[in-house]
Formats: sequence, structure tokens, C-alpha cells
Amino acid sequence: MITRMISIPNMTESDKDTVSRVLHDVWGVRNIQMNAEKKTVAISFDENAATLEDFRQAMIDNGFECQMMEHQPPDIPDHIQ
Repeated sequence: MITRMISIPNMTESDKDTVSRVLHDVWGVRNIQMNAEKKTVAISFDENAATLEDFRQAMIDNGFECQMMEHQPPDIPDHIQ
């Protein structure tokens, strides 16, 4: 299992449930931690079942912008960078 960060620039506080549902629908996801204020999401997933691109595409397919974070912190939290 790995944890990676994505940025969702157009995510609002009211989008949290939708974003969570969309990301949890991707096969292999284990945990999602969101920071709506910073517009970031930490996704823990089985890298043998999904790729970061799968999550990016799921967000785009549901009307959200999605950017890969260039710098992936080693052990994320800090409340979701």
C-alpha cells in the first residue's frame, strides 16, 4: 500500500462527500484524507490494483480538476499537507 497526494483546485467544503465517493469507487483504495481548505487529498491505495492516474481520471470524469502533486511527502498527514 502507498499513499499519494493529489490537488483538486475546484473542490469546496460541500464537495467532500462527492469527492470521497468518487475516490472510494476506484478499485484498490484503502483510505482517503481530505483537506478542503488546502484542496488536497491523500489517497492510500494498493498499487497493484490502481494507479494515481486512475484516481485522476475518476475525478475528471466527475467534473473536478485534478493535479498530481509534484512533491510527495514521505508520510503525509501534517493534516494533509
